[in-house]
Amino acid sequence: MLARKLNVLVIGSGGREHALAFKLKISPSVSKVFVSPGNGGTSMEYSPGNGGAQLEYSNVDLELKEPFKKIIRFLKRKKVDLVVLGSEKYLSLGLVDYLTEEGIHAFGPSKKASQLETSKEFAKKIMREAGVPTADYAVFTDIDSAKEHIKQREKRFVLKADGLCAGKGVVVPRDKEEALAALDDYFVKKKFGKEGEKILIEDFLEGEEVSILAFSDGENLRLLPPSQDYKRIYDQDKGPNTGGMGNYTPVRFLSEKSLKEIEEKILLPVLKVMKKKGCIFKGILYAGLIAKGDDIKVLEFNVRFGDPECQCVLPLLDSDLAELCLACVQGDLTKVDFKLKKHSACTVVLSSKGYPNGYELNKPISGLNNISRALIFHAGTKMSEGELVTNGGRVLSISCYDLSLKEAIEKCYEQVKKVHYDNIYYRTDIGRKGL
Repeated sequence: MLARKLNVLVIGSGGREHALAFKLKISPSVSKVFVSPGNGGTSMEYSPGNGGAQLEYSNVDLELKEPFKKIIRFLKRKKVDLVVLGSEKYLSLGLVDYLTEEGIHAFGPSKKASQLETSKEFAKKIMREAGVPTADYAVFTDIDSAKEHIKQREKRFVLKADGLCAGKGVVVPRDKEEALAALDDYFVKKKFGKEGEKILIEDFLEGEEVSILAFSDGENLRLLPPSQDYKRIYDQDKGPNTGGMGNYTPVRFLSEKSLKEIEEKILLPVLKVMKKKGCIFKGILYAGLIAKGDDIKVLEFNVRFGDPECQCVLPLLDSDLAELCLACVQGDLTKVDFKLKKHSACTVVLSSKGYPNGYELNKPISGLNNISRALIFHAGTKMSEGELVTNGGRVLSISCYDLSLKEAIEKCYEQVKKVHYDNIYYRTDIGRKGL
């Protein structure tokens, strides 16, 4: 145990950050949890459905941009011991580096190590050197050479912007005509700005997608339960991609043997190469994988908790989250306790109708006080004149866990139906693939 209880700051405003704040607040080693900028859920005195506990989060308005002077003053004034970064945005800005230089413990990779997510080309090069199985690819910085490559291809392929595009920089074209039109978005219309000035064209991989999130201290790993995300907006995986409409765990197509191989043949080799290149990776290593039988390949790496994966798998952690985060930062993950609940879990995202495109805001939310046996994590919400209202495309996440996946799913949808606001929308098939 730590000598004294910790003060923690969580940076971000989504469902992922609410889940982190919740899990940190119930950690035995934690005293206070601040959230910046936070949302309607982290500004409430308590979260309905989350045990009714008086969690007392504190939303704080910090200037989260360089040179980060305001945040440093706040951290020192409030004696914050640990900063947990939720979003890749702040990791890519080098906030971890800045906090580390100031002697403040920050959970997340450095700007250099964050390139595993901020540059798909960088990640591919790391994977090649580490001998990690992934799709073959080619890199392009101009439209003419990319068009010529597409015209000559026979296999199905995927287009990916090299940089961060808030999950919207990937195109899976149905035919070459659609692919050529997508090239205009990247290179002519500049739809993704600088992040799309370089693209990867890689082989399309068939199989079942799975997400693996692992705590890393640079050399050692502790894996959270594997889960499966639902990216498409409509049931049966139809419609455009979103930030994620739901998640469930466990996934039936991954055996314990497969999980061990993922750790030993994918995750650990990547850590080793990163260390060799002077990019020691500390934080959450998120591998987006695709499995076809025993053949498992990497689709992409992320360098933080996924959303809604975090809301689904983090409640299954039966250890002190703050101690784990601090151990990763200090490079001694093997010295802390790591336990998982032997449960299944399901998370359903409630969105605003029209998401991921246009949608209306400021719709009053009701019914949360009627929810029981579930965890409620806010994302696109805010308090307005004493009333909780919608403030984004993805509004809430409802998470339930139970001994069986079937029971977790049924419990989750039973609670989802209690929530009301104008233009509410959610998928009705989350978790069915796992049954």
